[in-house]
Amino acid sequence: MYGYYVDEDLILEDGSALPDSTTGTSTAVKLNPNTNGRVQIDIYANTDIAIATGSAFFAELLAGATAATCVAPITNGHTYIVHKTSADDAIAFDSGDLIASYIVPANLANYVQLGYSTDEDLSAQKIDVFARYLA
Repeated sequence: MYGYYVDEDLILEDGSALPDSTTGTSTAVKLNPNTNGRVQIDIYANTDIAIATGSAFFAELLAGATAATCVAPITNGHTYIVHKTSADDAIAFDSGDLIASYIVPANLANYVQLGYSTDEDLSAQKIDVFARYLA
């Protein structure tokens, strides 16, 4: 579907439902140390996705030394891969659309995952998220 090989050990979400007016996290995956900025995280719409005007949604990159500690933002601030506030217009994606891509910073902690938050019931909408090493 994506036009390139996806390593099953680097899948953060595989047809996973978005949260229902709450927060959630993806699976944590282990990256090779010292990737030197050659890892990209891609988020695809697995189903049609629509987030209404007046609703907020974000997907944030989290990192940690282990899968269990992979809960903190990767910097002193937050690194949002997708950030829609309730003041923003509605957004929509068709099934199979690339929602966002993000190059993971060099020398990041061993594990990464995404954290999600929304104030809308998005649980009928699904995404695919994976990391991939770039040449």
